[in-house]
Amino acid sequence: MAKNVTVEIADGVYWLNFGVLAGSVYLVRSASGWALIDASMAGREELIHAAIRAIAGEQPPEAILLTHVHPDHSGSAKELARRWNCPVFIHPHELALAVDRRLETIVRFSNPLDRGLIIPLLRLIPPRRRQRLLEVESLAAVARTLPPDGSVPVLSDWRYLHTPGHSPGHVVFFRERDRVLLAGDAVLTIDGGSLRWLLGWMLGDHRPRIAPPPWYTNWDQGQVVASMAELARLDPFVLATGHGPPMAEAAATLRIASSLCR
Repeated sequence: MAKNVTVEIADGVYWLNFGVLAGSVYLVRSASGWALIDASMAGREELIHAAIRAIAGEQPPEAILLTHVHPDHSGSAKELARRWNCPVFIHPHELALAVDRRLETIVRFSNPLDRGLIIPLLRLIPPRRRQRLLEVESLAAVARTLPPDGSVPVLSDWRYLHTPGHSPGHVVFFRERDRVLLAGDAVLTIDGGSLRWLLGWMLGDHRPRIAPPPWYTNWDQGQVVASMAELARLDPFVLATGHGPPMAEAAATLRIASSLCR
């Protein structure tokens, strides 16, 4: 699918597609207002803002909700929050990584990709310069924690579920009445762990495939499997993920993919 395409995938749920690697963004409307779910990579502020104006006019989102704080999902959150004067909500287990931007914190919450590539590169940068670079990403001025009861700020007809594994405080957002699941990176509709599948995607075969996030991106692989099983029990009709196109009638396929991961 072409980049920078906006599609309404369910009643009041819009998919902002900036490309398969950039992290999908969702704009969601409820009776009480608009909320943005995830914020793609840094530098996408203008694209996101323009896409939202085309849908919601001059009414900006009242909150930004992050499934997790990996840079391809939180990169533009701080600038958008400042522009819209709104908070950024995350799970409490994600707060340290969002706010305390020190190398020690990144090491504590690292995945295999971080340990094998990102952290060694960061250690090559002089300490003071490295700290300045990391602090730019801090959400300290705008971050708030999600309510402990599973309710979702602004979106009264949604609930969130804690789905750790890809990151410690990963969450998904679920609307019961039509079984729409915004799953972040708890499960994907591309198979980033299969070189053959990725090659087919690059050659133009864009059929979605439900798969877990690649092992090298996961904080705790065992919890990834458990969280996928929890999502399968939700029996979602629409599955919209952090990478890859949304899928309708997804429940059976998700159950199969979850069982294969055990």
